[in-house]
Amino acid sequence: MPMIRNDINSPELLQHRYIFLTDDSGIGNGHAEPNIDCYVVTRLDQLIARVLAGIVGGHRVEPKQGEIIRTVGSYDRGRCKTTQLQRTDAQVEHEG
Repeated sequence: MPMIRNDINSPELLQHRYIFLTDDSGIGNGHAEPNIDCYVVTRLDQLIARVLAGIVGGHRVEPKQGEIIRTVGSYDRGRCKTTQLQRTDAQVEHEG
């Protein structure tokens, strides 16, 4: 899993999961705010532990509720629910 700098790499171009640093810890120099629709912020040590557990276990390991510092957008188990997807879900529910 790549770790990128938000000021030089565009996540939209990469189209996969990646790790980035935020300013939430208050330590170090400032980081550019990511230009993506949704994400979850956790401590870096917890993130690395989850990524390694997921590699070993063969499945994605989501953060526990108490590990989440903040959430941006409509994040749902590793996926970002965009407005278009939400409309599609609503249409399916209406038709069903």
